Amino acid sequence: MEPFVALAALAALVKNLMDLLRRATGGDLKGALTILVSYIIGILVVFLFAHSDYASGLKFGNVSLAGANAVTKIIIGVTVAASAGIVKDAFKAVDNKQTEATPKLFSGPSGNRDIGK
Repeated sequence: MEPFVALAALAALVKNLMDLLRRATGGDLKGALTILVSYIIGILVVFLFAHSDYASGLKFGNVSLAGANAVTKIIIGVTVAASAGIVKDAFKAVDNKQTEATPKLFSGPSGNRDIGK
């Protein structure tokens, strides 16, 4: 089961990176910036969690999060952020009552914060 989970996480990362490129090249710089901010938050959360008492119990392959090097933690952080984005997209796709609607992270030029589309 572990190889499937790893492949699913990598597929989520590839899809998320493609979304980032599409948004950046399509002129949606706020959307691209939102994805980049989610990567930064994912990395910060992984580094924070790596210094907790629970880090030794969380393993990726044969390496515990506590023993992972910085590059591995960055890869895990970006992959976690990408997977979270895919899960959020899935919830939005099946939500017909706008319970997943959230304000945009970056407001438009007028300062208005539109409710998520």
